[in-house]
Amino acid sequence: MSDGIVDKISDVDLVKIKDQISAIKDLQIEQHSDEFEKIHNQLKRALTNLDGV
Repeated sequence: MSDGIVDKISDVDLVKIKDQISAIKDLQIEQHSDEFEKIHNQLKRALTNLDGV
């Protein structure tokens, strides 16, 4: 990634998101949907920050 892209997504911690994805397997199945929704929203925010790049 170029520095410009990293600057635009700096408010989104991609490492944390990856950790959250990995941790889903440890949750009760009933919690998966809520966790996926949270992760999805974080990824949408990261992509929105890239708009126009």
